[in-house]
Amino acid sequence: MSNAEPTSGRHDPDWTEKHDQILAKVMEKVKADPAFSDEDLAAVKEILSAWNGWKAFGRFSKWLVYILAAIAGAITAYNTVIGQVNKWLGN
Repeated sequence: MSNAEPTSGRHDPDWTEKHDQILAKVMEKVKADPAFSDEDLAAVKEILSAWNGWKAFGRFSKWLVYILAAIAGAITAYNTVIGQVNKWLGN
């Protein structure tokens, strides 16, 4: 089990930085340990590359959600305002 305290649903903004630091330490240890072969080193590099890819995908997804939410909010606000103006004008 992990010694980390649960966040109880709260988001820790530094979690990716913490994981990046841990993965950097793992990579250093793999490079320094003679027990790891070149294939093992290549596998760890692929894992780190996949991790970085998922982080980039997460950032892209987050901004896509923000943009879509802003568009939806703008459309809703526009329709509400136009509806109220039409009601006020008696159309």
